[in-house]
Amino acid sequence: MYLGIEEADDGRTGRESTIWRIDFDNDYKPMTGVQAFALPVDNGGGTRLHDWSDIGINDGILYDFDGASGSNDIYHFNLLTGSGVNIKPPSGTVPRQVCVDWAGTMYNVGSGSSSTPGTIVPYNGNGTMNTTLQRTMSHNGVLVTGSWGDAAEAFKPKTDFGDAPASYDPPGIDPGTHERNDSLRLGDFIGIEWNKRTSSDATGDGAEEDGISGLQVIAPGTSNFVVPVKVYNTTGRNATLVGWVDANGDGVFSPSEGTTVTVPSNPAAQLVNILWSNIHVPLAPYAKTFLRLRIATTDLGISTSTPNGYFDNGEIEDYQISVSLLLPDQHVALRTQKGTGKTVHVAWELNNELGNDHYELQRSSNGEIWQTVRNRDAAPDNSRAAIYTYIDNTPDMPVSYYRVKVVKADGPATFSEISKVEFKEMSSATVVPNPARSFASLMLQSTQAGKGSLQLIDASGRVVVNESIAVVKGPNEYFLSVIQKLSKGMYTIRVVVNDEVMTTSLVVMK
Repeated sequence: MYLGIEEADDGRTGRESTIWRIDFDNDYKPMTGVQAFALPVDNGGGTRLHDWSDIGINDGILYDFDGASGSNDIYHFNLLTGSGVNIKPPSGTVPRQVCVDWAGTMYNVGSGSSSTPGTIVPYNGNGTMNTTLQRTMSHNGVLVTGSWGDAAEAFKPKTDFGDAPASYDPPGIDPGTHERNDSLRLGDFIGIEWNKRTSSDATGDGAEEDGISGLQVIAPGTSNFVVPVKVYNTTGRNATLVGWVDANGDGVFSPSEGTTVTVPSNPAAQLVNILWSNIHVPLAPYAKTFLRLRIATTDLGISTSTPNGYFDNGEIEDYQISVSLLLPDQHVALRTQKGTGKTVHVAWELNNELGNDHYELQRSSNGEIWQTVRNRDAAPDNSRAAIYTYIDNTPDMPVSYYRVKVVKADGPATFSEISKVEFKEMSSATVVPNPARSFASLMLQSTQAGKGSLQLIDASGRVVVNESIAVVKGPNEYFLSVIQKLSKGMYTIRVVVNDEVMTTSLVVMK
């Protein structure tokens, strides 16, 4: 955090405009504070030399607009390199308050005097203003006059992101994200993050993904698909629950793959069935695809056309789902998937249950010695498909093996195939900020230490950066100074450490 203070040792004499940088640990407790920037306010005798209009920071550059009478200046200070420049604006241009928007555009905001209306005008970054885009400020049709001591900066709070693979929230499109609102959520918990935790199996967000339970299985071909969803809506307004199934497995949630249901306000939790009618799944048996759920109040305009983008209430959750397999003879298909925390979602599916007495779900730590963790009665006269699910909250660590024993009413028992679930740390790579203009940092979470390679690849497949890096186990941060030299466009960052490959995307804007 950067904090600006006008401070002095003895009243007016020797005052300084000082910027302090405060570093926080992972629990958001302050650790260190250092002076990052300072300018004298007066000459020691009370004559004003610098009258800052607050500060703005974008892409590592601190902007200080100095509006002291007769001593107008604009300062740019690079917080990463410590270099700075002092720019004298053209005659008639008075620096006022600094503002910055989400896109990184800087603005000069304020009034020339206590009687003139306030304006907002983009700053060109060179001491001049883009007066062709200047706007006069008003409130309820009345011009805003006078002076004020604070402007505004874009602030990115923690929000709830999806955690499906990166293709579902591609670079250049705002990812699906929601401001936290405990009056409207999916399941019992809602999590908030600084950035999307992309994961290959949509488990990056952890325990807060609890709107639906169990492993989700969808049939191939054309069928109706129903998912019960636990929802809280105590907003006093209707909400819209939207779901998407990537039925064709193309890595995109399309409007045609979505469906909606209205959720009225209710003081208690509601179990809402969301239905995909006649959804066609051309994927092969045992294929994996993904499901996204979003909820927001209906007045915000959420619909099947908004799998991405921001809403100021509600929640988003992503899930991996499996495509089922039905065979003419009796067959049991076993599927397992790591759930939130240290849990395993288990599902076994049969095309019929004729002659079956009951099922024993068995677990092993080594694939040799088995124990029964769940018994389920069968429906021995059922000639149609059946699915059974179970959540194992106490799996063996670091590896669990599962199988299903099918006990017949008459005859020998049969067993399903064996499914193995490993609990191991996952490595990840993230670029912050992204999109970037002049600088960015690559954040790595590595499960191993070693000498690695870092490649930056442009959209044509050309390797524009190829260098060696030292990686430690755990968090790593690398400053990407090369961004200042890159052209506008989309890039892929590829990091290899021993036998592990991490990739992420970067968008460069100029």
